[in-house]
Amino acid sequence: MDESTRTWRDRVARWHKSGHSAHVFAEQEGVNAGTLYSWSRRLGMKRSECRKRSEGATLPALLPVVVAQAGPTAPSSSVPLECVFRADVTADSEST
Repeated sequence: MDESTRTWRDRVARWHKSGHSAHVFAEQEGVNAGTLYSWSRRLGMKRSECRKRSEGATLPALLPVVVAQAGPTAPSSSVPLECVFRADVTADSEST
């Protein structure tokens, strides 16, 4: 493995472990986000695999979510949600 590949492998692993978006991490590293994605694909490194390998890393717990129509019975306060990384989610909808 050449020096460039080693450098990018380490950089991609740090990105995946960081929890930052590609844009934020690339900006901090002084590299292009598209290049970061490209190396991640080229090296076959998936975010979940890097997180599993990191020492003491714990994945966030998944919580059930209920989407309700707005109305008098819906809570009046809002709750901000922050998504740290992309996840594919499938939701079943029920007719009401």
